[in-house]
Order: sequence, then C-alpha cells, then structure tokens
Amino acid sequence: MTLSGHTSVNVHHLEYIVRTELMSTDALAFTVPLNNSGEAKREVFMKLRKSIAVLAALAMMFSVAVIAAANKKEVHITETVLIGNVTLQPGYYTIEWNGTAPDVQVSFSQRKNTLVTVPATLAPARNRADGAVTYQTEVSGARSLLRIETKSVTLQFAPREAGGGN
Repeated sequence: MTLSGHTSVNVHHLEYIVRTELMSTDALAFTVPLNNSGEAKREVFMKLRKSIAVLAALAMMFSVAVIAAANKKEVHITETVLIGNVTLQPGYYTIEWNGTAPDVQVSFSQRKNTLVTVPATLAPARNRADGAVTYQTEVSGARSLLRIETKSVTLQFAPREAGGGN
C-alpha cells in the first residue's frame, strides 16, 4: 500500500515503500520518490519529520506512564501502626509519593480512599525486598512506621517519639 494511492512504477519516478514495523501497522508507511528534484527531497524530509514526531510522541507517552507507575506501590502492613496522626490497621495499602526528592509527601490509601498524607525522605536504592516495612516501638509501647523499601527507593518517615527500637 502506498499513501499516494497507486502501485504503478514509472521509469522517471520510481517509488519504494518505506515501512516502519511499529505495532504491526501501516500508519508510518510512506513512498519515497527516487528523483533528484528539490520538491521530492522536501517531500521525503516532511514525511520523515512527521514519522519522527509520531515516534517521539509515543516514546513520551510511554515514559510518562512508566514514571507515574514508579512512585506508587502496594504494601502489606502486618501490625497496627501509627503514621502521622492516624492509626493504620493490618492490611494492604497503596502508597504514592509526590514531590522532588529527597523531600516527598506520601499518601496511604485503601480502596481509593486516602487515609493520611505524611512527609518522608526518599532515597534511591537497590533494595532486595520489594515492599519491606520497618516499624519502631515507641516509649509508649505503640508501633510507628519508620521505613518502607521498594526495589528502587527507600521512604524514611520521621520517628514520632524519641527512643525506642525495632
């Protein structure tokens, strides 16, 4: 298939199909006239420019989707813990962090309901565990959330009280 609508070959104006196999589509297929006219060169340049623009837009959409997914994670909290001014019961929570590293805001949600948003320090990391949660036992005996580790980042939360251990 050619975009020009014909498949005949003329000796003075040979056309070849240039196909880009992007997701099995002919969306980027175009004809390239093989003559030396400036108009033909300009036509090839414009078609190539449009194809590059389409590819760049697709690459940008893909990278935005990857980045958006990179700052959201489901974690399993196994004990009742304090975070900010909220007590989280054991269960699965979606955490999402926003802001510029190292200072970010982390939201804890369940069933699309945001329960609390707290400040945290984000550090890039290469952690073995994905979704590891570290608690701290406070002087009062309560447990507070201290750290969450994903494969690529560590989120560190400020301790609620002085003292205590893990």
